[in-house]
Amino acid sequence: AFGAFALLPYLAITKFREAADGAVADEAAWEGRTGGFVAKILESKIQAALLVGAVAACAYQASSGGLAGVEEFKAMFATSKLVNVTSCDCATLSLCAPFWAASDARRRGVDANWPFLLSLLPIMGPAVYLLLRP
Repeated sequence: AFGAFALLPYLAITKFREAADGAVADEAAWEGRTGGFVAKILESKIQAALLVGAVAACAYQASSGGLAGVEEFKAMFATSKLVNVTSCDCATLSLCAPFWAASDARRRGVDANWPFLLSLLPIMGPAVYLLLRP
C-alpha cells in the first residue's frame, strides 16, 4: 500500500539470518512471525499465478491504448504529483527487485543468477520469479 516509501527503510534495517547452506536459518520462526496461514498464502503458487495473470492483464490493457495512451500519460506526468510519485515509486521498486530476488534465491539455496536476470524485466520478472521459485 505504501510502496518503496515503506519497504526501503524496512529492507535497509532488516537482517535475514541465513544457515550455512544459504537457506533461511529458522523457517519455523518465519511461519511463527507471519502466522502459518499467512505464510502459506504468501508462498502459494496459486497466489503467484494470479499475480502473473494480473500483471499480464495490466500490461495488455496498457499496451492496447497505443500512442494516445503514452501522450495521455505524459500530460498527466507533467501535471499530477500523484502520477509523479507513483511512477518514481514503481521505478524504484523495479530497480531494487533483481537484488531482492537474488537475495531470496540465496536464502532458499538456489543459484541467484536466474532470479536476478529474470527480475530485470520490470514488474513481470519478479512476478514470474514468485511463480517459479522453489
